[in-house]
Amino acid sequence: MDASESSGVDDEPGSTSGDPETDTTDAQARCGDGLQDEGEACDDGNDENADGCSVACERSGTIVWSHALPEGFAVGLSSREGDVVAATQRFSGETFEPAIAVDGFDGTGTSLGSFVDPGGLSDLTLAQAPVELLPEGTVALAYHVAREPSSPDADRVFGILDFDRGVVGRFHAPDHGWGTGFGVVTGGNDVLVLHSESLSGDYELLLERFDTAANHLETISIGTTTTQHRPAFRGGILRRSAPMSVVLTTTENGRVDLWTHLLGPSAGYSVELGQVAADARAAAFSDGGAAWIWTGAELLQTDQQDHLIDTQARSFEGELVWADTYGLVVGSDDMLVLYDAAGNERVEVALPDDGLLPMGARFVRPDEHGAGLFVLVDNGVSPKLDPRASHVALHYVVR
Repeated sequence: MDASESSGVDDEPGSTSGDPETDTTDAQARCGDGLQDEGEACDDGNDENADGCSVACERSGTIVWSHALPEGFAVGLSSREGDVVAATQRFSGETFEPAIAVDGFDGTGTSLGSFVDPGGLSDLTLAQAPVELLPEGTVALAYHVAREPSSPDADRVFGILDFDRGVVGRFHAPDHGWGTGFGVVTGGNDVLVLHSESLSGDYELLLERFDTAANHLETISIGTTTTQHRPAFRGGILRRSAPMSVVLTTTENGRVDLWTHLLGPSAGYSVELGQVAADARAAAFSDGGAAWIWTGAELLQTDQQDHLIDTQARSFEGELVWADTYGLVVGSDDMLVLYDAAGNERVEVALPDDGLLPMGARFVRPDEHGAGLFVLVDNGVSPKLDPRASHVALHYVVR
């Protein structure tokens, strides 16, 4: 109770309960007091996000801000503590010279910087999740850059980007090169990249470990190939506090395995999680060391020791594009549907300006506290095949 408020004893008629110039009781609107004041779209009386009304008193499904990105198609998105970086594939000229544009924004939509990487090539068959925003504000880039042999970036497959200084750390592929780059994720002082490498007609799955200056620390073989297993979601790597994990599913019988790498001298290990339809699309997230893996309408959940936990399956229509402790996001062409953590549908969000969720990708990320979603969309047309392909946009949607 404020000192200027009543002490609980009825005041004498005509008296005041404090200095009228300093007494602000009931005079100032406050988000979270349960009263919808002027300027508030809603007020549900609590300080929780992802429940239909955010802590800023904005309704779920509201698009707060949008930014048009360079012409091309969407290839990657990563967020951390409210900031976000988006990667867009571009082609230019009569010979369709490739380049990747990387743009950063904070949670208010203010630009953190832009960078164009000439020669950068990252599509759904070459690099599926090629950017990762690191804690210090730099960006890990995991895609192939083909330039003239005299260029310092020739055949670069990993780099560290600083928006003020450009690429400040580089790793060049060995002679045999990399195949598909599935994903990049940070684990504190380490950055892991999952990729494939040609091996006797097949492609072996490997983890490369770097420090945050792009110095190569080690190569880790998972002991399987892309014929036997394939990464099942956003590059196949979970950002966990400990341990770091790779989720794989077989292409033949739909078995889901969790492959865990323990940073340090310990060897990795795998745990069979379950069986799903062979064509099931997966989305996964972590909360500390525990993991949640959605495959179609089935939820596979583990504790911090990778023990499988019994869970109840939930059904929904559309493609699962994101899941976390706050709920699910399901996409269908130009529409997003937000579900709560219990699987109940809350609100639909129409993506503006002919935006489509990128084909075969799930480029949707929440901010730190579940308040919103960063949604990267394009119009579903490759600029290399059709010059009309121009629409790429980043939206911030209230959760």
